[in-house]
Amino acid sequence: NHRAQLIGCNQDRIHKIHWLSWEKLTLSKKKGGLGFRDLYLFNKAMLARQAWRLLVKPETLCAQVLRAKYFKNTSLLLCTAREGISYSWRSILQGIELLKHGLIWRIGNGDHVNIWTDPWVPRGTTRKPATPRGASLLTRVSDLIDPATGTWDEQLVMDTFWPEDAEVILTIPTDSEMVDWPAWHYDKAGVFSVKSAYKLAIQGRDQLTGKDASSSVSTTNEGDAFSWYKIWQTKLPNKVKMFIWRLAHNNLPVRRNLQRRGVKLDTICPLCNRLDEDSGHLFFKCNWAKECWRRMNLEQVRLDLEKCQSGKDTIRKIWAMQQNLQQQVFVLLWRWWSARNKVNSGGRKILFLKSAVLLVITCMSLNSSLSLRRNPFTGPALSGNHHRVAITS
Repeated sequence: NHRAQLIGCNQDRIHKIHWLSWEKLTLSKKKGGLGFRDLYLFNKAMLARQAWRLLVKPETLCAQVLRAKYFKNTSLLLCTAREGISYSWRSILQGIELLKHGLIWRIGNGDHVNIWTDPWVPRGTTRKPATPRGASLLTRVSDLIDPATGTWDEQLVMDTFWPEDAEVILTIPTDSEMVDWPAWHYDKAGVFSVKSAYKLAIQGRDQLTGKDASSSVSTTNEGDAFSWYKIWQTKLPNKVKMFIWRLAHNNLPVRRNLQRRGVKLDTICPLCNRLDEDSGHLFFKCNWAKECWRRMNLEQVRLDLEKCQSGKDTIRKIWAMQQNLQQQVFVLLWRWWSARNKVNSGGRKILFLKSAVLLVITCMSLNSSLSLRRNPFTGPALSGNHHRVAITS
């Protein structure tokens, strides 16, 4: 499968090449990954769900036992690890840390929420007032509520906080007959979900590693933006999209890439036996590839793509073409990669390459009448009369 091909496999004690790190594969498709789950962060999200249950259902038997043993005289959210605690509780504490990043307090009478340290303002990432406390003697949110009306003391709020904080606070509903209760900030109904907690954990990881989790465009060292998600929006079969993604990452197992990975082998192109095989040579400079481009009347396109310095540059240039031409070029590249693999694994070079040229032309001619998601992309079988077609070079 794709996972085994990309990160390698050590089954039967056979060491294989890890083309991309697991960390990169767990990035979202918008970030150049494949969206595989980060099992460590997903486990933390599951533990956060256990912590959420302890917080919102303190009357359960499990919550009562844990409270009596670990946080009898304090709040669940203030618990810290100490010597002698169980492995299960130590794990739940990690979930509590994630839970606190998405928790917000809904205001009832305001008696249990600290103005300056608790998250209760639905704005920003901390959900705390941006206004510094200074010399203010106010501590609880209830101090900001008019006891006569049960609503905000507007003048006191405006005098205490900066205008941007005051504006948000005055829109928060209150209920003097209810106690304050915890809610999940990343859900409209305030209900915790593992999915949103995992997304929050991923965002936290991306911030720590310097990746912008809110953008679908990555920026290279040269400052050139590359829209990874556009690959998956292309109207092509999934196997072609996967090929494009690998080309963008430059992790196709061409011989120069294998040599860089420490594999000792002859780097000469297996098709033309002339020059070293890298992606640029294989797709645009190999004599057989040139013949294929010419037969499809795409020689000028080949010359333009030949100047590209990387897989990303090549794909970006193809995206600048008309949609129908984009599809033809992408499918041609994919079919040529398949032809190369057949020859590299010991296939009959001359007959197969001539058949490959015919297969690509056949696929392209059917584009106008058939959907791109149907069988023509697999090409006709390499048997029968296809091997007997004479194509001169």
